[in-house]
Amino acid sequence: MPGSLDDIKAIFVSEGVEAKAFDGVINSFALNGMVAQYDKATERFNVRGTPTIVVKDKYQLNMSEIGSEERFFRVVEYLLSAG
Repeated sequence: MPGSLDDIKAIFVSEGVEAKAFDGVINSFALNGMVAQYDKATERFNVRGTPTIVVKDKYQLNMSEIGSEERFFRVVEYLLSAG
């Protein structure tokens, strides 16, 4: 398990990503914005475990509460198609 940003970078580089490209993205305004949005959503929905899925920014689903994978997908499809 990676313990630092350098460890994560090493994994990407070992998979063919150029170190300079990794540095450019990891420090980008766009990525920092996405992380900030994720942090806000995690706090707003009080996410404390995985898998937790939020659909349409208002329905929070947890696989353990739904039961089966098949039912989980049916619920997600229904919520996505609901007006």
